[in-house]
Amino acid sequence: LWILADHFAHRASVFTDRANVAVNSFIMMSGFVTQWAYGSRDLSRCGPVAQFLVRRLGRVALTTYVAMLGASALLSFTATFPSTRHLVYCLLFVEPWMDPEDWCPDGQSWTIAALMPSWILFPVTKRLLSSIERLYGVRGLLWTFFLLWSVSLGPSLMIFGLQGHITNVQHNLAYVWPPSQVPDFMLGMIAAMLAREAPSWQVQGLVLSDWERGFLADVALIGVFAAVLLIPSSGYHEGWEPLFNHALAPLLGIYFYGSAAAKGAGLSACLLTLPPLAQLGKYSFEVFLFQQPLFSAFEVLWIGGLNEVLPKWVLAVAFMVTLYLLSGLYAELIEAPFVRWLR
Repeated sequence: LWILADHFAHRASVFTDRANVAVNSFIMMSGFVTQWAYGSRDLSRCGPVAQFLVRRLGRVALTTYVAMLGASALLSFTATFPSTRHLVYCLLFVEPWMDPEDWCPDGQSWTIAALMPSWILFPVTKRLLSSIERLYGVRGLLWTFFLLWSVSLGPSLMIFGLQGHITNVQHNLAYVWPPSQVPDFMLGMIAAMLAREAPSWQVQGLVLSDWERGFLADVALIGVFAAVLLIPSSGYHEGWEPLFNHALAPLLGIYFYGSAAAKGAGLSACLLTLPPLAQLGKYSFEVFLFQQPLFSAFEVLWIGGLNEVLPKWVLAVAFMVTLYLLSGLYAELIEAPFVRWLR
């Protein structure tokens, strides 16, 4: 919803402008969930690795292609249909590698392209982090977390220190270019490993109760929103704003670690597990990818005459209802059977 607000209430407030923090959370959460689901599995042989990649990438690719092709079709009404070269590069998830500023038909698909290297490399990064944990324990994982955070944030911080500001082009290189998101994915993996191993920490005298972990998660989340809402803006994705691409990763990592205790510890985790909110989150991936093509369709209708008979807020409500209904129907009737077939 935060990302939706940025796209469709653009420049409405500093909160909507800083939806890059929500994207950072999305990338880290993907690493967290992937590690949580597959961390205990043996991915040292070709067969299990191939099975993991087919299951992980198959569902994502299908939904991305549906959204991208739908957006391409709508572009023929609202703009110029993309060139064949551009469309093929987008379908192969390589356009953000070639030119991070050349947006694909479904703009949100850049995050899928950014996650592809992390998913493909997961068997390797999983083994690497497991070796660090085996050799150096919890402290080794914590040092690795801060090393990866330095790799992620360091280039932007160095540019800001040298120039006194960061340009929009530099922002895109540190945000849209796929390698820039690999460290953040691994940060999510480490948060999941720490959350999984927390019960065994009592041997090392580092034990935290479920209540304490939940409290820690809530404090971290308050810290994220305080930084987003209280630090003055320097423009849209320029000045010091690109630092928000990765700067709050430690707080997000603490939030994921703490919230995972007892299947949901802390006030924020309890609120987010309420059935209505959990149901909204169930189709968040589809909503994320379908938002732009559906918005383009509503834009065609608005320009075509609906602006003369309907208030804008009515169309906005109709858009949100249609978006979630379409996403739910697609997820249950098309995506779910496809995922079962992949298994």
